[in-house]
Amino acid sequence: MIRTSLAVLAGLAASAVFAVAADALAARLFPAQFGPSGEVHGAGMLAAMLVYTLVGCAFGGWVAAVAAGARAQLAALVLAAVIIVFSIVNLIRMSGGLPWWWGVLVVLLTAPAVLLGASLRAARRSP
Repeated sequence: MIRTSLAVLAGLAASAVFAVAADALAARLFPAQFGPSGEVHGAGMLAAMLVYTLVGCAFGGWVAAVAAGARAQLAALVLAAVIIVFSIVNLIRMSGGLPWWWGVLVVLLTAPAVLLGASLRAARRSP
């Protein structure tokens, strides 16, 4: 159980580091796309943010699966639930900076992205 818990934390950390780095890179490369309060200008940037958010979630799922070993599926499910909760909290905190539909997509797609990342690890382990 300790290994599974640590795997969830590792996956969460990997996903968070990916998200922070991607946000910083996007803000540096495309400063005109962000307002002073963090609001996003343009559907293209919203789409890019959605893509890199989901890639980060998949990466976190992969890390959790690697770290969990035989309990990879359990670690991925717990991580998916944690990321959904964190996503909802973050969307409430950022209310007004992003359109409502973006938040709905993030909440609906993050868990499948985490599970996809974990399943990619499982597929790689299979002969």
